[in-house]
Amino acid sequence: MQPHQNQEQLESYLLEHSVLDREQLAIAKKMQARQDGPLLMILLQLSFIDLKQLGGLLDYAAQFRADCM
Repeated sequence: MQPHQNQEQLESYLLEHSVLDREQLAIAKKMQARQDGPLLMILLQLSFIDLKQLGGLLDYAAQFRADCM
C-alpha cells in the first residue's frame, strides 16, 4: 500500500471510530499540508488526540503497514 492509501485508511478509521469529526480532520489536513508532517503528530499537536490514543493509533497504523508488506 502506498503512503497516500495508508493515510486514507487511517482517516477512515478515525472518522468511523469517532476519534475525530470531519471538521477536525479537515483542520488537521490543512495544517499537515503546511507542515508536511505525519497526520498523527499533527492531531497530537492540535490536542485532537491524547497520548493514550496516539499509542493505540500507532499500533493500528503499524498493523495495516505490516499487512501490506
